Amino acid sequence: MQARHYLLITKHGQPLGLALPFAEGIMEQGLLPWFAIKGFQSGDYCQ
Repeated sequence: MQARHYLLITKHGQPLGLALPFAEGIMEQGLLPWFAIKGFQSGDYCQ
């Protein structure tokens, strides 16, 4: 993927999500804490 490009992920024509190019700035905007919270909630984390 190039900068500013994205992929729309669908199932049976209904949008499920977006695939975006990864950048370090994304983590600084709050994605890292979100990953940690979701991992803890699902039990998918390292002890």
